[in-house]
Amino acid sequence: MPAQGMAPTSCHRSHSGPGASPEAINPGTSLTNAFDADGRWPRPRTKPNIVVAAPNRVANLTRGAGRFVAVTADPLGLAEDVERATARMLATARGLDDAAVAAPSLLPGWTRGHVLTHVARNADGAVNLLTWARTGVETPQYASWDAREADIEAGAPRSASALVKDLVSTCAHFAAAVDRMPAEAWSAVVRWTSGTEAPAARVMWSRLREMEIHHVDLATGYTPADWPEAFTLRMIRSLGRDFGERSDGPRLIIRAPEVGHDIVLGEGTTAPVVIGPAWVAVAWLIGRSAGDGLTVEPPGALPPVPAWS
Repeated sequence: MPAQGMAPTSCHRSHSGPGASPEAINPGTSLTNAFDADGRWPRPRTKPNIVVAAPNRVANLTRGAGRFVAVTADPLGLAEDVERATARMLATARGLDDAAVAAPSLLPGWTRGHVLTHVARNADGAVNLLTWARTGVETPQYASWDAREADIEAGAPRSASALVKDLVSTCAHFAAAVDRMPAEAWSAVVRWTSGTEAPAARVMWSRLREMEIHHVDLATGYTPADWPEAFTLRMIRSLGRDFGERSDGPRLIIRAPEVGHDIVLGEGTTAPVVIGPAWVAVAWLIGRSAGDGLTVEPPGALPPVPAWS
């Protein structure tokens, strides 16, 4: 997803791509009866027992043609969070008319139509990764960066009703793909278009981030202050690890009262200390806020933060 202030070409789109299995998503397809009578995103019908490994006993396993990595948490633990985030975004999207979807989003150069199209194509990409994990057939998340961007540009000018229909359909496809996953498939290693390789279990956290952050990007009144606390706390810990491992990452300490301990970005870092609510710190680190509400010790300006993606 693009960071605020970055060119939106860093966003994702989905395409079934060469070598994709027949079950990969093709744009424009739909899934009937995917939502319940109340229009809610469906919770998986069953929650299989997923065998997880202790953090210090993560094992690489080879099974058939694929590679599997023992996971340390049940990915379906995030299913209800994704469900609720999806329902919130769909409610917002349904309240937009044609003029509203053509209006600017918080992402430079992107309308709300761009954001909604991106979120729909991201669902397609997530389905492709889950299909890869479940079937063992390499199913690219996206065909290419260029094709991904072209899909977003092509979809952005659509009417509000067409955008919502696409989003509802692709979210339903994602829900069904989650429902089809056998327990062992969550540990199958898949490759994102960025080149990152990780267990399919990571798809759930990736999708939750897309829904929560891009809901803010729609600029319709949903703000980082509205993020559920569980999401914010997981994000701030994730950002601490991600930026701490980057050579260009900021070297600082985040002190947020909700966390209960300091988040150190970069081994051995002792200063500066950035203090404030966790949601404000997260929004600042990912480029969705200038950092209003944060203070720095010793007193001074907030340090620069490189683009997050």
